[in-house]
Amino acid sequence: MSNAHTFNTETGAGWLSQSLSAVRSSPTITTTRLANELRRAGKCIIGLSQGEPDFDTPTT
Repeated sequence: MSNAHTFNTETGAGWLSQSLSAVRSSPTITTTRLANELRRAGKCIIGLSQGEPDFDTPTT
């Protein structure tokens, strides 16, 4: 029986790190991280990229 992902002590789990390096961060997480960085820099940011707003939404 052949296993395509055998563990080699010389290369370690190189196949896993190669696979994981191809995974990109979600745009939602990227936007949230940027908003957090801007907040730390002193900017007034209302983040609407992830979760629920922390204020009441206006009525129409």
